[in-house]
Amino acid sequence: MTSPEEIDGVRRILAPSLSCALVAQVCDSEFQLDNLDALFGDSEVEFSVGESGTLGRTPLHFASALDDVQTVEFLLRKGASVHVRDKRRFSPLRKAIDFNCHQVIRILKQCGAHLTLEPIALGAELCLYKILILIPILLYIFI
Repeated sequence: MTSPEEIDGVRRILAPSLSCALVAQVCDSEFQLDNLDALFGDSEVEFSVGESGTLGRTPLHFASALDDVQTVEFLLRKGASVHVRDKRRFSPLRKAIDFNCHQVIRILKQCGAHLTLEPIALGAELCLYKILILIPILLYIFI
């Protein structure tokens, strides 16, 4: 592997997985922005969907789910998209909602993120939510 094209090809394959792993590893770390800035520099290649080993999740998906406001803001400043979806069709906003990350939700919405669900998926989500609320109540009543 000697040509610049080969090196760039390897970088494009490895960068999404490595950047997601770094974001997950350095959340709430004292030195995280230095680490992220050293990895990402001025390039936007790393912010594409990571197909290999990350289920299509980007660093923004991970930072949103981990409620890491500082990293979310950093990634957005570097050009990360709030609209990219993983293989389950979840956006960073959806990940933040799933993990009750209220400040991250506000930031993502300010940057244009929004939820879109098919009617059947919305119905299933609402039914599941209702069941999850009722289970503890039913257990308390009947046990």
